[in-house]
Amino acid sequence: MENNTKEGGFGAALGIFIIIVVLIAGVVYFAGQQKEKIQTNNNLSSSDDIETLEKDAAAIDLDNLGEGIDNLE
Repeated sequence: MENNTKEGGFGAALGIFIIIVVLIAGVVYFAGQQKEKIQTNNNLSSSDDIETLEKDAAAIDLDNLGEGIDNLE
């Protein structure tokens, strides 16, 4: 009976370890996605002259702006 208890304890610890590793991988993945979005937005300049504002406006990606709007009820 003692062997089953020890193996069960090891299995539970292994399961918890795997869950923690998957959660950490998910956090790293989503943090990378957010960093990529932030870097894309940082390419805009801080100048306020008309030419620069026009270039910044043209650089903004609006292709996916309405994505998911059809799913609203």
